[in-house]
Amino acid sequence: MSQSFPPTQHDVVLLFGSETGTAEEICRDISKNMQQAGIDCECYEMNKAKTLMDLRNEKIVILISSTTGEGEPPENALKFWKMLNQATKETLDLSKQRFAVLGLGSSDYDNFCAMGKNFYKKMLDLGGQCFMEPGFADDATGLEAVVEPWAERIISAVEKILPEVQKDWKSSADGESKESKESKEDDESRKIKENDKETSEIPSISIPLRDATHRDLLISLGDDLNVDKLRLPRTGVTSMTVEFGDEEQSRGVVEDVNTWFAAELIAYRCLTARNAVKRTLECRFKLPAHTDFRPGDSFAMSCPNIREEVERMIKVMKLTDVKDKPLHFIMLPSKKNKAPTIPHHLKPYHTLSEVLTVGLDIRAIPKKKLLRVLGDSAKDEDERKTLLFLSSSFGARDYDRAIRNPKMNLVDILEKFPSSTLTLGQLFDLLPPLQPRSYSACSPNEDNTVSFVFNIVGTDTPDEEKSTGVCTSYLESLCLNLYNIAAQSILSDVEQLRKAEKRNEWYAIDPEPLELTRLILSPHLPRHIHCTLRKTVGTVLSKLSVPIFRREIASFRPPTDPTVPLIVIGPGTGIAPFYAFAKERLLIKRAVEAGTYKLPDTAVGNTVGPLFVFFGCRNELRDFIFREEWEEMLAQKAVSWMFTAFSRDEGSDHKYVQSHITQQAPVIHNLMAKHRAMIFICGSVHILQPLYNALDQGIAESRNISVAEAKQIRDAWQKDGRIRSELW
Repeated sequence: MSQSFPPTQHDVVLLFGSETGTAEEICRDISKNMQQAGIDCECYEMNKAKTLMDLRNEKIVILISSTTGEGEPPENALKFWKMLNQATKETLDLSKQRFAVLGLGSSDYDNFCAMGKNFYKKMLDLGGQCFMEPGFADDATGLEAVVEPWAERIISAVEKILPEVQKDWKSSADGESKESKESKEDDESRKIKENDKETSEIPSISIPLRDATHRDLLISLGDDLNVDKLRLPRTGVTSMTVEFGDEEQSRGVVEDVNTWFAAELIAYRCLTARNAVKRTLECRFKLPAHTDFRPGDSFAMSCPNIREEVERMIKVMKLTDVKDKPLHFIMLPSKKNKAPTIPHHLKPYHTLSEVLTVGLDIRAIPKKKLLRVLGDSAKDEDERKTLLFLSSSFGARDYDRAIRNPKMNLVDILEKFPSSTLTLGQLFDLLPPLQPRSYSACSPNEDNTVSFVFNIVGTDTPDEEKSTGVCTSYLESLCLNLYNIAAQSILSDVEQLRKAEKRNEWYAIDPEPLELTRLILSPHLPRHIHCTLRKTVGTVLSKLSVPIFRREIASFRPPTDPTVPLIVIGPGTGIAPFYAFAKERLLIKRAVEAGTYKLPDTAVGNTVGPLFVFFGCRNELRDFIFREEWEEMLAQKAVSWMFTAFSRDEGSDHKYVQSHITQQAPVIHNLMAKHRAMIFICGSVHILQPLYNALDQGIAESRNISVAEAKQIRDAWQKDGRIRSELW
C-alpha cells in the first residue's frame, strides 16, 4: 500500500497513475534501478499527494501514467489530476522543478496517451522544466519498444542534472539562463540518441520460439553471436530471499485501498447456442445490502490462476515437495531502504501454492529483465546466448516475434531453456501481481443483485489461438457448482455442464438464506473469504463466492436526465450493458406514466428520450444474445429502433455494424446536433476506429463536407463528453 509522500525528502520523486498495475510496475522498476545507481528517490501513487504543495517542494518529479476511458486518468491518479489541472502558475509555480513524463496507452484508441500528454502540457504551463523528451508507449505495438530505452535513459539524464539541481535548490540565485539550460539539455538528448543508434548487422530469429528448440534458435541467430557486445537490461539486486519454515510467518495487518466484499453467484444462464463459435454466459450475483451502482458501472473481480498452470510452474521449478510449507520472506535492506517491508501483493499468502494461485500473474509475458536473469543463470551456452540476445536491444524485433506476439509465459520459457533457473526471491521480484478483472454491470440495481455477461475465453475458434481465460474459467467453475446445487446433479467438469444445460434457461438458487457481511479485504484472500462464508452461509455455498469491488470511476453511466436521446453501439457481448440502459429507461418510463417519477427540472425534453441500438454478431440464430428481451423492449417502446448485423450469415444485408452507422449517419447527426444526444460504444478496442471512420464518412456524405470536417464535428462531441466508450 502506497504511503503519502512527504515534501523535500528525496532528490527524485516518481509518481504513478495505474489502472491495471503496469504503470506502477514500471515506476517501481525505475525507482529500484535509480536507488541501485545511488540516486535518492522513491515512488508513490499520485493520489497520495495530499496537497499540491507536496509537489512544489520536490526537486525532480517523474510522472508515469496510463490512460483510461475517453482520455481519463486512472482511479489512483484522478484526485491528483483534478488538483493539478485546476492549478495556475500563480497558485503553483514549478519554475524551479525539473520533470519528465512517461505515458502509456494504445493507438487503438482515439485519445492515445492522453493523460501522459496532459501531464506534460500542464507541468510546462506551471513553469516546470522538462529535462528529457517525454515517452509515449503504445500497447498496440508493444510498450517495451518505448519503455525500456526511456527507462535506461532517464537514469543517466537524472545523474547529469542532479548536481546542478541540488545546487539550485541550495541557492536562491540562478546563475544560468533558461536558454543555456535548454541548450545543454538538447545537447544531452542528442548524445543519448546518438548512443542509442545500433550500427551493427542485427541477426533475426526466423522461427517461432514456441515450436523451436534453443539450438534451432541459435542456428537462426548464428553461432558467432558475441553476447558480450550486446546492450543488456539492468538486472538490479534481489530485494528478498525466501525460506521454508514449520510455522506461518507473522506479518501484521494486510491493508488495501479498495473495499472488497464477497459476492455470491445465485443464478446463471448460457446465452448462445451450443454450436456457437463463442460461448457466452450471464451470471447474477447477490450483493450486500445498499450496494450502490448504476448500469454501466464497472466491478473488479479477484479470480485465481488456473490450478493446472500453477502445478505446472511448481513442477518445472522442482518445488513440489515444499509447495504447501509456510513461506518466510526475508527482506534485504539496501543503502536507500534500511527497513524494507514485504510487498503488499505477497503479504497475505503463506505458502508457495497460495502465492502462485492468487498473488502473482504467472501468465505475464516475461520482461526483458527476466530473460536477462534467466540467461545469466543458464548453464548451457546455447541457451545463455539465446536468452541474452532476446533480452538485448539487438533482439527487440525477435523478442516481439518469439516472446510477445505468441504470448509466451515464464513456464514456457523455463521449459524451453531447462538449464536456466530462478530463485524464489527473483521469481517474486520479477513477476507482476495478479490483477483483478473488470466487468460492466448489465442490469439495473434491483434487489441487491448485479449481472455480468462474458465470453468463455478459450473455446476453439478458427481465427484465435486456444487459451483458457483465467477469470472466465473460474466463473464457469462457479456456474458448475451452482448447476449441481440447483439441478441436484453431480456433474464433474464444465464439458459435462455444456452438454447438460439449455440455452437461455436460468439455473438459480434461493438467495434469501444468504446473509453476506460487507468485508474489507485484501484483493486476494481466498482462505479468509471462504472462512467467512462458511460461518455465514455454510460450506457448500462458499463454493459460489467471488471477491469483488465497485470501481470509483463511473464515466460509462447513462445520463441522469432520462430525456436525453441515446445511441448505443455494442457488437458481441458489448451489447450487454446497454440492455441494462434499456431496462432502466423502461422502469423510468413506467414510473413517469404512473406519476411516481418526476423528470428533472433541467431535462432537455418532457418524455423519456429515444434509444437507438446497434448490435452485431456472427450468426443470428446462434449468437444473438438477449434477443427475446430486445423484442420486448421494442414492443414496450423502451427501445426506439434496433439495427442488427450478422457477419457470418449468407444473404445478410448488413455484415458489420459500421454499414448501419454510415447509413444512419444523418439521423445520428441530427440527434447529436439538435437534441444533445449521447453515443455510447462498448466492445473490443479494435471496433472503435472502424466505427469512427464509418460515422465520419456518413456525416461527410450526408452534409456534403469533407471527411476531415466531419471528424472535427465528431471531435467536438467527444470533447463535450457526449461520446463515451468502454473497450477491452
